[in-house]
Amino acid sequence: MSTSSRPQLSFTGLLAPPTPNGSLRSSTTAQRLSGIRARTSATGASANGGTNGPLRASTSADVSSALRSSTGRQSTARAGPSNVQVSASKLQQFADVYEIFVPSADGDEENQDPQSRPLYVANARAAFQAQEDKFRAMTDSALAMRPDNPVLVRGEVQALQSYLGKLKMAWIQQTAKMQFLKLVIADEWKTEEDNDVIRKENEVKKRKLQEEKELFRASQQHIIERSTALARRCEEGLERAQAVREAARETLEAQVELARLRAAHPGPKWTVETANDELDRQVDQLQKLEGDRTAAIQRLTDSEKAIAMFEEKIDGLRKRKAVAEESIAQLTRAQQGELQVVRANEWVKGMIEQYKAMLGIRDIEIPTLNEMRIEYDLNVSAVSLGRVTGQPDRTATLQLLFIPDRPVLAAAELLELPSDMEGLDVEQLVEDSVRANDVVGLVTSIRAKLYGWGVQS
Repeated sequence: MSTSSRPQLSFTGLLAPPTPNGSLRSSTTAQRLSGIRARTSATGASANGGTNGPLRASTSADVSSALRSSTGRQSTARAGPSNVQVSASKLQQFADVYEIFVPSADGDEENQDPQSRPLYVANARAAFQAQEDKFRAMTDSALAMRPDNPVLVRGEVQALQSYLGKLKMAWIQQTAKMQFLKLVIADEWKTEEDNDVIRKENEVKKRKLQEEKELFRASQQHIIERSTALARRCEEGLERAQAVREAARETLEAQVELARLRAAHPGPKWTVETANDELDRQVDQLQKLEGDRTAAIQRLTDSEKAIAMFEEKIDGLRKRKAVAEESIAQLTRAQQGELQVVRANEWVKGMIEQYKAMLGIRDIEIPTLNEMRIEYDLNVSAVSLGRVTGQPDRTATLQLLFIPDRPVLAAAELLELPSDMEGLDVEQLVEDSVRANDVVGLVTSIRAKLYGWGVQS
């Protein structure tokens, strides 16, 4: 609905200004209040007729000034007639309905806090925003503005019925148009499922179109590249054709010049006799060359036979060479194997001698398959592992007995001890080593016992 048809209510000049002696003009105020009632009733009638809209004041400043002029001096208003008091109550009711601020009626406005006054500039922005929000929340319905007025319900219902009737008529018209189009085109009306199918087909077609576009762009780019290459080759071909034409022209000119020179300077002419002599000479030369060719062919044949014989001899020599090389390789491998065995034997011997020197062993004997005798050199220093000179030769022999055909220690005994070591007891050590089958531990332990006994003695 258009807002231009709404009734506009202006509050400017509703109240009469105060008289010079401070009294209100009661008759003028009563007349203007009656005018307000008439305008309000006219507004309600207009709303019932289908035009719904809020009552709008011209400006908030006019309303505030009018209310201030009417209620600024309450003492004078109370002293006035009864109709003036009724007008003041009506104005207060009007201000309460439309939420318009009314100044204090105790006449002590000058003594109030300036910031608590309604028109103070510090509160102007907040008040303006509050009023703006209220005006924005207004609707075109008069019932929304005055929900306590039952008279406006009928107009609101009539307006809704009129709107619903128009909406129904528009729906009927649209349905009739759709049915008419359906009858004219003689086609089934598309449902939501049909639209989904069409949309999917459109998506597939769009993808195919995009692929075709990409293929077209690739083909176009390929054609552009090929066209550029062909244009370049065409230019090269034109240049070559021009060069060929220039060469042909120069050749033709050279032939013409050669013919002209031959015509201008003819060669010497032979007689018949001279020509016959020259022919005979050339025939003799050809016969001689033919004989030389035959002799060269014979020499070539002999050379091929000799080469074949030499190749056979070379093949035999190659076979003999292969056999000789194989024999040399076998001999070399055998020598290398023997050399490796010798080196390994020497290394083992060296390691054995080194271990014997470290353990103070002078000699190792194997009288039988299950017996081993180890002879310790007691003249070796236990600290520096070097022989001590200037002393008599002192040795001790350790006899090890093994189980036949098994590397298991069966018994051990010290033999041929020096006279100063006869009290050496190794029975417990031998029992422990036999129980653990620790031959190396027994040998090293016996060596430590012998050297320790020698140091103590």
